Amino acid sequence: MYSSSVVSNPNERLVNNRVENDLESSDDTLSTQAKPVSRLLTRKLLLGVVVLFFLAGVSVVSYFLFSKYKMLNKFKRELDDHLTKDFPNLERSKRDTCFDELTRLFGDGFLSDDPKLEYEVYREFEEFNSKYNRRHATQQERLNRLVTFRSNYLEVKEQKGDEPYVKGINRFSDLTEREFYKLFPVMKPPKATYSNGYYLLSHMANKTYLKNLKKALNTDEDVDLAKLTGENLDWRRSSSVTSVKDQSNCGGCWAFSTVGSVEGYYMSHFDKSYELSVQELLDCDSFSNGCQGGLLESAYEYVRKYGLVSAKDLPFVDKARRCSVPKAKKVSVPSYHVFKGKEVMTRSLTSSPCSVYLSVSPELAKYKSGVFTGECGKSLNHAVVLVGEGYDEVTKKRYWVVQNSWGTDWGENGYMRLERTNMGTDKCGVLDTSMSAFEL
Repeated sequence: MYSSSVVSNPNERLVNNRVENDLESSDDTLSTQAKPVSRLLTRKLLLGVVVLFFLAGVSVVSYFLFSKYKMLNKFKRELDDHLTKDFPNLERSKRDTCFDELTRLFGDGFLSDDPKLEYEVYREFEEFNSKYNRRHATQQERLNRLVTFRSNYLEVKEQKGDEPYVKGINRFSDLTEREFYKLFPVMKPPKATYSNGYYLLSHMANKTYLKNLKKALNTDEDVDLAKLTGENLDWRRSSSVTSVKDQSNCGGCWAFSTVGSVEGYYMSHFDKSYELSVQELLDCDSFSNGCQGGLLESAYEYVRKYGLVSAKDLPFVDKARRCSVPKAKKVSVPSYHVFKGKEVMTRSLTSSPCSVYLSVSPELAKYKSGVFTGECGKSLNHAVVLVGEGYDEVTKKRYWVVQNSWGTDWGENGYMRLERTNMGTDKCGVLDTSMSAFEL
């Protein structure tokens, strides 16, 4: 027996089935019609978002360009006022060049919005170019140099006095760090030579040397050579150091260091004053590369074997040439030694001004005065003359006295006081290797 709710009439069932099919068909039709509408709405929404972002981007760019335009006009106006009011006698051509170059660099984002400061830098740059005879092949090169100079100048200007040394503007102030290191390739120091302490002392006992040593130590008392350490010794006190030289654009520090040391040897031991030819070493030392770099040991060996004529007979010309030495009096050394570590101080420096290697850096190149405690280079790449050791009462630091070959306008009249650290090969590798002339 079935329930009364069950439809038993076949016709009625047929009608119900048709209704259900029609409803399903209607749902499918609505679903099919809704999909294109949904896609259309999605596309419109995405398009709207894209348009919105585009308009926002255009607004930002427009605002940036407008702001930049306003800032540039403001900089031009203030620069023009500054030049007109404060420099009324400036030549028109120089004024126009300055105005064009500074506004171009400002527009490119290299300058601040302070036209007075930027013109101050510009004037210093012009003086720098005149002093060091700089010539630029193109305007772009000139502007690049100005940007580099500006960075170094502001670093010097903004010193706060926190360090025991002062930085200054010099011949390296328009060079990038990469360009600086290219001028100072890595140098390979020689191995130490055997040196018998008693033998060395026996050749340091002549009266002239002892007289000059006492002056260098600033004492009237007799000196016990066996206990000599090199502390508080400065060969400049006894006039045993010859004049500061200038290697200019030539990478011949190895030759300048050798000549300075040999001249110091003759002054300290024999009171003989020589100004010897650096050019002869640059031209004739076949184991070195002239102004492209060289070796201290080959330079000393050349002086030992062949000697050097005077600088007057063969003056320095800032480049290496074919070896051609005039017939003139020559000065040679009997022998030489290579020292390492503490012996650089106790045996080499105590004998006479000596050649040493340094690892120089752009920071060291900025040195003007004081006791240098800044960053050194990573490798030995320069040769100088070590002439003394001392103590600074203001900073309470011990230091090395170094004679450089970068002219008298660098450092303290061509010299540098380099912090003594008593660690490893000491500051900038000054105790790594030295070379000194000796009697046989």
